[in-house]
Amino acid sequence: MEWLILVLAVVVIAALAAYIILRQRSVALSRRFGPEYDRAVDEHGSRKAAEAELRRLEERREALDLHELAPADRMRYVEQWSAVQLRFVDEPEATLAEADDLVVQVMAARGYPVDDPDERTGMVVTDHPELAGDYRTAHAIRRRSDGGEASLDELREGFQHYRALFSRLLDDAAGSGEDGGLGVASAPEREHATRSEDAGQWDRRAADPRRSEPITREGDADVR
Repeated sequence: MEWLILVLAVVVIAALAAYIILRQRSVALSRRFGPEYDRAVDEHGSRKAAEAELRRLEERREALDLHELAPADRMRYVEQWSAVQLRFVDEPEATLAEADDLVVQVMAARGYPVDDPDERTGMVVTDHPELAGDYRTAHAIRRRSDGGEASLDELREGFQHYRALFSRLLDDAAGSGEDGGLGVASAPEREHATRSEDAGQWDRRAADPRRSEPITREGDADVR
């Protein structure tokens, strides 16, 4: 009888230990992925399935051979972004698509898989879970834009979301704590330009790549 009690005690302790370990893993994944953890649970219908998918993404990410960008390449991307941002007021749909394409280009240059949109989003979930939801939103806005269904406010929102991820990717690519994104203090100032409009002159001060929003004409609501 005593040996049976001992066996049952060992089984209970082992089960409790297994539960604690699984719980700790769940807590770690929840902290690691934040809102993406809850989204995965809703999408997959259970914590077990969601955690299996998140661990799969982690393993896929760990297998990648990511690398930093050369300073000249980072600056080239900053300059390309600035050129796109300057044209937002005149071509919002086209520049939104170009912003999306620039994000993909930087990811590819870093070594991320980019051919499959779902896998690309998965890598954003893994490295920047706090931006993954905005990235999905930007993608949805681009699809609406391609169909001519996105409003100007939506286009501005999508552009901002792309900019946030683009900047973060460049910061990561700088390495050694160096700021390689759009907020770099050493980024060259762009030349101010003015343009004649029916209502008069408006200033393109937003040519500075350190600005956080697309350019708007005077009287337009700023993108914040």
